[in-house]
Amino acid sequence: MSRKNNKSADIQPQSVHIIDFDLKAIAEYLCMDDFNYFLEIHPREFLGQSWTKENKEELCPNVVKMTKRWNDIANWISFEIISQKETSDRVNVWTFLVKLAKELKAMRNFYGMAAVICGLTNASVNRLKKTYQKLSPGIQSTYEEYQEMLAGEGNFKLLRKVTLHADPPSIPVFAIIMKDLIYLDEVFENKMENGDINFYKYRKISEIIQNTVRYQQTPYPETIPYNSTLDQYITSTLKTASGISEKGLYTLSKQW
Repeated sequence: MSRKNNKSADIQPQSVHIIDFDLKAIAEYLCMDDFNYFLEIHPREFLGQSWTKENKEELCPNVVKMTKRWNDIANWISFEIISQKETSDRVNVWTFLVKLAKELKAMRNFYGMAAVICGLTNASVNRLKKTYQKLSPGIQSTYEEYQEMLAGEGNFKLLRKVTLHADPPSIPVFAIIMKDLIYLDEVFENKMENGDINFYKYRKISEIIQNTVRYQQTPYPETIPYNSTLDQYITSTLKTASGISEKGLYTLSKQW
């Protein structure tokens, strides 16, 4: 998933920081917000590799929006760490974000969990070796476990094991869904050699789409009262981070 904007940003002091908020409140906020994006996706948007087309905004507008949100969350997570000037603050934020990924996994928001880990494994964060070395062994272990899970080895074997039979409410990882649909579309012909329709191909595509959209039927319950300060914080920091490119993030991180 590309990040096209090449803007950088100056690090500005903040009066409120992510670790000032309750971890579960942030996780629930992301679950409910992510689910609202997920709910808008129509099954037809998964057909014909529409997200790879030049007119993808017309063919699958909501898949495009959810893909952009993934990138924005990943940028935000990277920015949260590299915007901290003190090593101790970066350690605290990094620790908090690993715990956030763990909480999202427990809440079966695998889309959100994967986006957070994507941000934590960004090159701008990954280069901060001295900061990483100061993380506790437990946090390092969890981080490395999730990093391995998202590495894609064995066709995402570890991630599939966790997500395959998850009970709702849950939000799946779209990278796996798209990968599987592209595979079926490119490996299997629409028709058999004898001219018959390849029902196997269409049945497998249908199974993937049905298994995905069934999770749209069960929203996340709101168990924590609305927090306007948290809402404003996440909205503003997501907006700030979305305007910073991969190169911009890396440039910022080179200050430390």
